[in-house]
Amino acid sequence: MKKIISSLICAFILGPGNVGAQDIIKLKDKSFIQAKVLDTSANEIVFKEFFNQSGPNLSLRKTEIFSVQFEGGNLISYKDFIPVSSGSKVGLSLSNDKGNLSGASQNNSLGNNKQDSSQTIQAYVSKGSSNKQDKPIKEIDYFSKGKADAKKYYKSYREPAALTFGISAVPIYGIVLGVVPAIITSNVSPSGHHLDCPNISNLENQAYSRGYRQEAKRIKQKKVWLCYGTGAATGIVAIILLISILV
Repeated sequence: MKKIISSLICAFILGPGNVGAQDIIKLKDKSFIQAKVLDTSANEIVFKEFFNQSGPNLSLRKTEIFSVQFEGGNLISYKDFIPVSSGSKVGLSLSNDKGNLSGASQNNSLGNNKQDSSQTIQAYVSKGSSNKQDKPIKEIDYFSKGKADAKKYYKSYREPAALTFGISAVPIYGIVLGVVPAIITSNVSPSGHHLDCPNISNLENQAYSRGYRQEAKRIKQKKVWLCYGTGAATGIVAIILLISILV
C-alpha cells in the first residue's frame, strides 16, 4: 500500500508525461532529483541529471535518500537503509535492462560494483577544500538556473511597458489613466512564447519552470511600473512647459 501511495504522489507532482521517462530520487529532506540512474552499489547510487545526460556521473549516499522511483515503475525505499561495511555483500544492483531492478548474486562484493573514482563525481558542492563538502544537488539548483535564464533572456515586458508609458505620458489625464494598464499588465504572468525561453524543453522541469516564470513576472512588474512613473513624470513636465509658454 505504501508503494502505491508513493507512486501516486510522484505521478501527481511530476505529471503523467514525466513519470515514465525518468527516475525520481527522493531525498530525506523531501526534495527530489530527476535523474537517470546508472548503477547502485553497496552504499551509493550513481546517476546522471535527467536534463543533462551528457554531463558527468553523479553519486549520492543511500543514507541521504528516502526512495528511488524507477522509470519502469519499481519503487525502492531507503528510509531505513544501514550502510554496508566493506566485507558485506551487495544487496541490490541495477541490471542492464532499462528500468528493471534485480537482486545481486551473493558472490558480488563491494569491490565489483564500485565506480571508478575518475569517472564519478560526487554530487556535492565544495567549499574550497576537497575534504569539505556541502549539501547535495537538489531541486533548488534547477530553480536558481530558471531565475538566472529569465534575467538573461526574458524581453517580452517591452510591449506592456511601452503601452503603459504611452498612456501615462498624456498630459493631465495620463497620471490617472496610466494606472489601469500598469495594474493589468503587471499582474498577468508571462506564458507561452512570451516567456522568451531559449529551450522550451527546460520548462518541463517543474523547479526550472517555477524559477523562470517567477523571475520573468518580477522583471515585467518592475519595468511596467518604472515606465508608468517615467510616463507620468513626462506628462507633468509637458504640462509645466505648456503653462510656461502660455503665461
